[in-house]
Amino acid sequence: MHEWGFFDNFLKNQRIKKATKLLGDKFLTNDKVILDLGCGIGDFLKIISPRIKAGIGIDQKINTYKTGNLSFINFEFSVNKLPLEDNSVDAVIMLACIEHIIYPHFVFKEIIRILKNGGIFVFTTPAPSLDFILVFLSSLRIISKEEIDDHKLYFTKKGLGLVLKDIGFKDVDIKHFQLGLNIMGRSVK
Repeated sequence: MHEWGFFDNFLKNQRIKKATKLLGDKFLTNDKVILDLGCGIGDFLKIISPRIKAGIGIDQKINTYKTGNLSFINFEFSVNKLPLEDNSVDAVIMLACIEHIIYPHFVFKEIIRILKNGGIFVFTTPAPSLDFILVFLSSLRIISKEEIDDHKLYFTKKGLGLVLKDIGFKDVDIKHFQLGLNIMGRSVK
């Protein structure tokens, strides 16, 4: 287990608020299945669980278990086919996770595979300009050093948009937030 800095929870809560807003009322309904890739301890799904049919959280750092309408799966998804059927989920969420993946193109293709037609992919990731700041803050233990040291790559807003469109996503909408230091987006299968 790693040590979290005092600022990590604040940032996590900001990402959760952004993702909830991007999902909107259309996807937060009792007939929708939501997948949270890189779910951590599952906070996002636990917050939205009363509003959805089912939530699935996948992370290599979580124990496999079920509670209510939520299922959590310990699984390394960055290099393995997701353990879900084609066209089986309505929305996929990745909050501050893309930067930890060695092969993001593979993961994005898997997301397309498991999303239902019209389903959405909602994500946040740090902008490349944030790297120096993150390294500095982690050295002060303001944010988790282990998490920052695990960053594999960063996307620019334009670069991530091009990759998602190339893989087959439509209506790719990507914006900066948190003073331009992070990227959030929503795209449709």
